Amino acid sequence: MKRVSLLVVLSLLCLLVAAPAVQAAKPTPFAGAWTGNDPAPPDGDGSLMYLFISGGANAHILFIDTFGTICVNNDAPTTLFVGSLKGTVTGDTLAASFKWARCGPVFLDVDPITWTYDSTSDTISDSIVTWHRL
Repeated sequence: MKRVSLLVVLSLLCLLVAAPAVQAAKPTPFAGAWTGNDPAPPDGDGSLMYLFISGGANAHILFIDTFGTICVNNDAPTTLFVGSLKGTVTGDTLAASFKWARCGPVFLDVDPITWTYDSTSDTISDSIVTWHRL
C-alpha cells in the first residue's frame, strides 16, 4: 500500500513539474479565436467561419465552416465542415496542414492553408478570407 501511495505521489509531482513547461509555450500573434466570412458568390458561399488557434510556434488549429461548399460538392449529409490542422509559425506566417477534415461522417482530403498576420489591423488572412479576432 505504501508503494502505491508513493507511486501516486511521485506521479502527481511529475505532473506538477511538467505542467509549467507545457503552459510555457510562447504565444504567437495567431493564438486565439478568429472569425471570417467566405466571400459572396460567385467566389465563395458567404458562410461564417471560425478558427481556434493554440500551441505557440507549433500551432494546433480547429477550423469550422458553417456552410462548407466542399460538403455539398462531396454529397455529404451535412454542410457543417470541421477540420483539425497542425501548423508552424514562422514570423508573421502560419503554414498548416489538415490532420483530418470532415462534413459529418464524410472525411475529406483538403489542401494545406497559409495565414499571414497583419499587426496594423490585428487580422490574419489566407488567399481568400480576412479573419478577425472574436
